[in-house]
Amino acid sequence: MIKEVIIPKEVQYLIEIQKNKKLKKRIVNVYDALVYKKGKTKNFFDVPSKYLQKINARYYLVMQLFVEYGIIEYSKSTYVKGSSIEYKKCYNADAGRCMKYKFLIDTKQGERVNINIKVENLYKNKKWYNITKKSLLELGLEPRIIRDNFSRRLHTNVTGSMRLKTDENIINSYKDYCKGFYTIDSITSQPRLLWMVLEDNFQEDKNLSYIFENEIDFYEYLIDNIKEIKDRDTAKKIFAQWVNGKGHLDYGYIKIRKIFPVATNFIRNFKSKGYKDVCKLLQYKESKIWVDDLLENIPVEFALTVHDSLVVKPKDVDTVMKYCEEKYPELRFKKEMI
Repeated sequence: MIKEVIIPKEVQYLIEIQKNKKLKKRIVNVYDALVYKKGKTKNFFDVPSKYLQKINARYYLVMQLFVEYGIIEYSKSTYVKGSSIEYKKCYNADAGRCMKYKFLIDTKQGERVNINIKVENLYKNKKWYNITKKSLLELGLEPRIIRDNFSRRLHTNVTGSMRLKTDENIINSYKDYCKGFYTIDSITSQPRLLWMVLEDNFQEDKNLSYIFENEIDFYEYLIDNIKEIKDRDTAKKIFAQWVNGKGHLDYGYIKIRKIFPVATNFIRNFKSKGYKDVCKLLQYKESKIWVDDLLENIPVEFALTVHDSLVVKPKDVDTVMKYCEEKYPELRFKKEMI
């Protein structure tokens, strides 16, 4: 895949002083990988070492150069050693916390160059990638497959989020490409995942537990207990504001905080470093379930994901439904023809 990349003058200088052509190419590829992970953030961003290893096995040499030449810095923690204060890299592989980096240069200004990115090198050994590619080809589509750097969600031609400037007249939704197929999705996925996260952290919100332990629909519960909420769409909007927002809730809807006090406190504390952190957490858990597990191990030949759902053929729907229910008995699934 040919991709346009902006190379700032600081990176360009680092490339020019290298004599080894392979190192020059490695610098460009690792830099582009870091920019992708950076996304829109202006602060530190996560960069797993396994991700960089897939870009280039000797990525660490480039990272050392980037730090040495003031292009990036890594997140540090301090500790006392004797009479002095020392610094060390801030990560914990056992706890799932990877290295964090921050750019010290302007990544939006520089020379525009085209580079050849081999996406398959990142995912070629993953079944989820290969079955997605095969399924898109079967639909007659030129595969576009990428995982975002926010929550590892999988974006493809059919998720409605891979439209290019040249695609203005092209429909890219699974509902148009997969008519007659079935979706299998998780009922009230994110509210249930929030409840599961609390349990994993040994916290219990009595009302939240009451809902899911008694098989009550979360959004219907909001409609019944907050008079200002009149319909399901509004209930979903308020849940999103509560979990994903900066703390503001429209007047009349703040009762959700009193109904779920333990969950509210967990959300508030989890957002201490960034208001999007809970959103990222829940979407990441969805991605781990639907992409890294269900799609990765699915027992059929055709399957696509649309965030918290699978798209499968009619002949496979009962097999996949049983597979999902046996894999995740704590979730609730439903099937529906497209």
